Amino acid sequence: MSDIVFIRELTVKTIIGIHDWEQQVPQKLSLDLEFAADAINAKDNINNVIDYNQVSVWITEYLANNKFKLIETLADNLANLLQQEFNMQKLKLTIRKIKAIPNAQCVGVTIERGK
Repeated sequence: MSDIVFIRELTVKTIIGIHDWEQQVPQKLSLDLEFAADAINAKDNINNVIDYNQVSVWITEYLANNKFKLIETLADNLANLLQQEFNMQKLKLTIRKIKAIPNAQCVGVTIERGK
């Protein structure tokens, strides 16, 4: 399947980091998500597709209600949960931690899951 739905630069806050102070202060993350779609069967009916607004709200709530140490663990957990929750057969997820290190805009990880 070559049809892709994407969400770019979804900005969310979560507790993430290995340092004690990072576990106390929510930090800003930026996410990009691409997932396989079947546009030919959409037929102008939201029930025939994965609703990207619901996905965005779900991600925002999940990150607001959980704590993480490593961005790699967060990415793996989030990808697995998205596949389960929204029946995503294939996805690509990029997570950026904004201003995590001096002299860099961001650091992050990109993972791909599915067939």
